[in-house]
Amino acid sequence: MPLLARHGLKLSEMTLKLSSIDVNAIVRLCPNLEKLSLQFCLPQKPKSRPCARLQQSPLPALPLKRLKTLNLIYNELGFVDKRIFSLLSCPALTSVRVDGANGRTLPTLLNNVLIERHAFPYLEELKLDRCRDITLEDLLPIIEDATNPLKRVSFNMCKGIHLKAVVEYQQRMKKTQLKKVEYTCRGLATF
Repeated sequence: MPLLARHGLKLSEMTLKLSSIDVNAIVRLCPNLEKLSLQFCLPQKPKSRPCARLQQSPLPALPLKRLKTLNLIYNELGFVDKRIFSLLSCPALTSVRVDGANGRTLPTLLNNVLIERHAFPYLEELKLDRCRDITLEDLLPIIEDATNPLKRVSFNMCKGIHLKAVVEYQQRMKKTQLKKVEYTCRGLATF
């Protein structure tokens, strides 16, 4: 963290690859970030050099006010950590990409951000890649929220989302004309 303490104020874009990340430290030391990519990796095997460990900051930080783009990339066993809640709560987010998240934590986090904080007022793009356990129903509160300007939703190899469900949902939405959202689907089950 000494490097972030020294140069964090100057950063507008940052990519980190670690086994664990102190989100509060990033928020506190890099308040001017507009784009943040976090790639979570598995801890190294004992013979290798150990990955960085989480050193939780004592005080929770306020969300990054300028953050527009957030990329969260997980390995194949990547469970979403509740500590990223503050990043999903950043008020200026226009694009969120989550790659490789498993477990029920992701839909819970997304819905909690939306319900508890009335977040995503500027969200235009939501990309989900290899998020196994998320379903279309999990995302409906965000997709259907009239307060966000969501324009694009992308599903890539999300096993819990079926192409048929997306097509049927799009047809229902055309009839209601609530909101026009462009969907991109790759590698989804067709049944």
